[in-house]
Amino acid sequence: MMTYQETLAWMHTMPRTRTAPTLERIRVSLAMLGNPEKKLAGRFIHVTGTNGKGSFCAFTSSALQRAGYKTGRFISPFIMEIRERMEINGVPISEEEVITLGSRIRAAVERMTAETGLTPLEFELVTAMGLLWFAEQDCDLVVLEVGIGGMHDPTNVVVPLLSVIMRVDYDHTELLGDTLTAIAANKAGIIKENAPCVLYADNEPEVIETVRARCKETHSSLILPESAETGVIEAVPGRLVFSYRGEQYTLHLSGLYQLQNALCAIEVLRTLPILGYPVSGEDIRLGLGDATFPARFEVLKAQDTVILDGAHNGSGRHAMRAKLVGY
Repeated sequence: MMTYQETLAWMHTMPRTRTAPTLERIRVSLAMLGNPEKKLAGRFIHVTGTNGKGSFCAFTSSALQRAGYKTGRFISPFIMEIRERMEINGVPISEEEVITLGSRIRAAVERMTAETGLTPLEFELVTAMGLLWFAEQDCDLVVLEVGIGGMHDPTNVVVPLLSVIMRVDYDHTELLGDTLTAIAANKAGIIKENAPCVLYADNEPEVIETVRARCKETHSSLILPESAETGVIEAVPGRLVFSYRGEQYTLHLSGLYQLQNALCAIEVLRTLPILGYPVSGEDIRLGLGDATFPARFEVLKAQDTVILDGAHNGSGRHAMRAKLVGY
């Protein structure tokens, strides 16, 4: 059996991109692994967007864990170590589990290549590992973040309980298109039949209309947070207090931009009881307050206000500058 480092080295030998987008490779890979994604059908909260996905996932998974659910979380990318990509109840997958699952996935890939000539992408292997682990651990719910886009992202093989689209802006235009309408249409590809969609409220009109059209096409209800019902009470590095729909919330993820991310999480958590997954108001408040996420306006040194942020595109940098001015 491979060691942990050998497992990662093998995964890194896989290509990272292909010119023609397709879900064929990931579907064949998963079929040879017993279709773990089907064992979790209807348990996924599937999340896309240009910015805000990771923070949303942190808020939502924290509240679900507070509510007593065995909660898987899959994020992209990682900061320090690949095991950060997948965790259950806040605990990353172990090196031993990576080795065991990696060996099974490698055998499936070798069989797939021999029988079909297909070679998976690296992120497809990571996605397969996460789905296999979550299924075998029998997670109650999985907060699943896309890699890029939505329509042709390897995560888009799942049947979601509901879908979430965060802030949509210009990024990966060579893959997703060079207009907001085209980018939004690609991301709206994660919306599935009769599964509600929560949409980040502060999106451009063409994004909202594109998502609305996809919801109509799939008979899915569209939910937008009511920003007008929000009030900021306190905003300092390491603490954001705000009210929404008559309730007060305290976040320890810094930055005024986290307000809109939190509203999406609140709307998802308020919708889950209707879909058969009860979450109390206290679970939501405490869960949002518990949430942490490294390198998202992270205060490293309070005395001299040293802040670390992973803003990596125009929208993210604009939000970071805005929140710095806010302080």
